[in-house]
Order: sequence, then C-alpha cells, then structure tokens
Amino acid sequence: MNHSRKPFDRLFDSFNGSFAKAAEQGGLIFERRSGPNIGRAIRLKGDRLERGVFLELKGHWMKSDPVDPQVQFAYAARFRPKPVGFPVYFLSKVFYEGRLSGLCTSIEEKLKLAMSEVKMVLEELVVREGRHFEDWPREE
Repeated sequence: MNHSRKPFDRLFDSFNGSFAKAAEQGGLIFERRSGPNIGRAIRLKGDRLERGVFLELKGHWMKSDPVDPQVQFAYAARFRPKPVGFPVYFLSKVFYEGRLSGLCTSIEEKLKLAMSEVKMVLEELVVREGRHFEDWPREE
C-alpha cells in the first residue's frame, strides 16, 4: 500500500484546531480532505448550495513541495438546480494563495472572514456570477 500522500496531509495538521474551533462556533462541519484534494475544509450542514471554506494544495500533491507547498485558501459554492445532472454552477473566492507557512499567523482571521462571506452567498449569486460547467477548460 502506498502512503506517500500522508506527509502532505500531516503538513495541514497544525490547522486542525483552528478549523475545528471555527466550525464548532459557526455551526459547520470540519473535515480533513485526503483524497485528490489534500487539505482541510469547513462545510455548511445540509446545504443545498454545497458551500464551504477550503485550504488545499494548489497543485497535485505529487508535484508539490513536501516541506512548504503552495496552497490556496478560499470559499466555494456549488449549485445544482436539479438533484441530478446539469446545469452545475460554481462560485469561489480566493483569500490566500502562497506558501503554507505564510498562512500560519493569519488563519483564524481568514477563517472568520471566509465563513461570514460564504454564509451570505445565495443561489442567485452563484447562477449570475458563478462559472457554468461548460465554462471549465478542457484538457486535451
């Protein structure tokens, strides 16, 4: 079994307390993201818009710096007017892009700001200003 992603996941452990505390105070759910999107997330419970705040590696973990990788801290909202299929709309806002170490001193402040903003996102805004599924660039 290959566990080569584990060192990347451990880099985010220092943020667990801040994310868990913010989630508890805001009535949200904290989760560790360890699939293809290694990082941490806070999501709204039972949310039709699928809104959340995310801290993730900016690139694929295999191409990231194992000591101080490039990360992105953002909120995102995804809206599907129908329970299955298309259209799908996606809206996000980036609060920080850079080295993981650069986020250590300001994570609580950024979490509060991102959480308050993502809670204000409405369906109409996601549809009007978000990207539509067909707008995503295709890999060839």
